[in-house]
Amino acid sequence: MNIYLQNTNKVTPIYNAYDVNILNQIWDYVNFHTINDLDDISKDGIIESCLIVIERTDIFRLLHEHILSAVKNCKNKKIIILYHGKSISAPKATAGLNYDHHLLVDTLGFDSANIMYIVQLKADIKHVYDIFGPSVKVTDYDRWLEELNRYQIKHSYKSPKNHLYKDPDRPDKKFSVCIRRYEDIRLEAMCELISKDLLKDFYYTFAARGGHMPEDIGVKLASFLNNLPQRYIPYRDKIQEWAKGIPYEAEKIEPGNCEVYDSYYSMKLGNYYNHCKVVFVVETHCEHTDNLRADFSIVTEKIYKAMLYKKPFILLSQPRTLQVLRECGYKTFDHVINESYDKLETFPERLNAISEELNRIRNLDDISLQNLLDSCQENVEHNYNLMLKESFKSIPQEFTIRNFIKYD
Repeated sequence: MNIYLQNTNKVTPIYNAYDVNILNQIWDYVNFHTINDLDDISKDGIIESCLIVIERTDIFRLLHEHILSAVKNCKNKKIIILYHGKSISAPKATAGLNYDHHLLVDTLGFDSANIMYIVQLKADIKHVYDIFGPSVKVTDYDRWLEELNRYQIKHSYKSPKNHLYKDPDRPDKKFSVCIRRYEDIRLEAMCELISKDLLKDFYYTFAARGGHMPEDIGVKLASFLNNLPQRYIPYRDKIQEWAKGIPYEAEKIEPGNCEVYDSYYSMKLGNYYNHCKVVFVVETHCEHTDNLRADFSIVTEKIYKAMLYKKPFILLSQPRTLQVLRECGYKTFDHVINESYDKLETFPERLNAISEELNRIRNLDDISLQNLLDSCQENVEHNYNLMLKESFKSIPQEFTIRNFIKYD
């Protein structure tokens, strides 16, 4: 069987896909199959059998003319589609799921029995059954996603033995937050810190991806500042003054060069972690909809940075993401940090509760702060050791992919 993945030929850190090493660790028999990059599928012409593993966000690539004709003409073909990033139970997502199925069956000629859906939430499995019937092949992969991201950060560091080095000439601050890419919702998190006068206690980066701010980001920034959420209007002048400095970068290696900070795996951000007490993690998905309940959690390399540098953390993400981490075996810090924010449904509620907790910690005296950090040490060491454990040794039995790709 020919197995086709997205981005197998890239030598850079794997941001959104799967490489041969990952598949080798998940499916030990994969060594007996040929693994190819999805973009090379047309070079094989009409192939007798193939498996395509693709993320939903990249499914449009199958419509490229040279790929489409090769897939349509393949006699025995199967596909695994990965839905991670949002629940598929919302009306818009359900429409997308139906569109995907129509595309695969009617346009590309897949048999319904040869399509497997891997969804973010266990609850979404029932939703897929409700749409396509009980014979559909679907499973969830919270644990798989967690291990994929852990694999990424673990294998992206060149000198892990030195990553905890502290610069003796650099002072410590209470917190750090590293945001490399501009989004309105991330800017809103910074506005919250500004409104509570917290930024002076932070090491931070913001919108420093590539060391410049593209023109379209300037337009988005202006639009956001002209339509500030009501709760930040009293702080408009402070926020606008701060925004003039965007992008905020880590110290440059040489004048005008910020390229190394484009990678969130860069060791150059280590000082920001080593010289803070608590890391404020702004995750990829926070879902900025005041009245919409967020139905998924996604764990990315951002949280693992805090674990790698052995720091307690406060996490701005979807509701119940801390619970997902605990289910994956990690320990959080509710014995000394008020983590009730994790259960709040809307983004403004979570952000406000987090800033109140940051403010409380900021105001602790030196002895109380040290006691807090000392009481976190056991959990910090546990998380560090768990994160660095070998990945993909105990994938749950419900992952039926192994049987799925075998032909009778």
